[in-house]
Amino acid sequence: WNGGVADTVRNRLIVWGGGHHAYAGNEVYALGRNDLSMKRLNDPSSPSSESTPAAADGKANARHTYSGLSYVPGLDSMFVYSGSLWGNGFAMSDAWLLNLGTLAWKSLGNLSGPSGAYNAQSDYDPVGKNVVLADRSSLWKINPVTGAASLIQSSYGTSLTNTSVVDPKRRLFVTIGPGLIKAANIDTGANISLSVTGCNGLLSAGSPDGGPGLAYDSFQDKIGGWVTGDTVYVLDLDTKSCTS
Repeated sequence: WNGGVADTVRNRLIVWGGGHHAYAGNEVYALGRNDLSMKRLNDPSSPSSESTPAAADGKANARHTYSGLSYVPGLDSMFVYSGSLWGNGFAMSDAWLLNLGTLAWKSLGNLSGPSGAYNAQSDYDPVGKNVVLADRSSLWKINPVTGAASLIQSSYGTSLTNTSVVDPKRRLFVTIGPGLIKAANIDTGANISLSVTGCNGLLSAGSPDGGPGLAYDSFQDKIGGWVTGDTVYVLDLDTKSCTS
């Protein structure tokens, strides 16, 4: 039940999570795309601070992170929101930044507006320079420096089996899950109807596997998706179709 972000500065995938009754460690891992090696980047905090947002050393405590992680290029940091805490599994309303150069954690405190949720979903919008966040019931823009939140839409429902991604060119927050694809305009909050063809493989992900892995590819101007195995799906929102 954990996610990751692309560290585009160092060409690696950052993976972070643990949490709930699964694992107490809050250490950070990276899969290098140059040498395809997995490395542990730091040591875990003492797990004695069970069920609190911060460990005893002030770092973010272990949690299921779901799709609540986003890479913020301008800050060279990973944004974290909510999750399922190690121990009691509570979903808090806290947000954090992990500097990927220094591995220093910074707490943004509890965000005012969004509700803590299992599988809160976020992605970074490079145009608005905000993190777009779905808290299972509403859609928000989050200033990643201050943590200030502004409401985009009050009724954007998501679930444990969904994943979401920002299409910055079309100004869309796209959500995909088993048998589901929908979107909202991140500037106006308007719902956007999406009827796609050839996407059954991408729309097949669901519990207990969570939603599909999604990323916007600025080179192709399309959304890449992965469910399982060795097949990658490419979603073209102009033709509203998928290829594999």
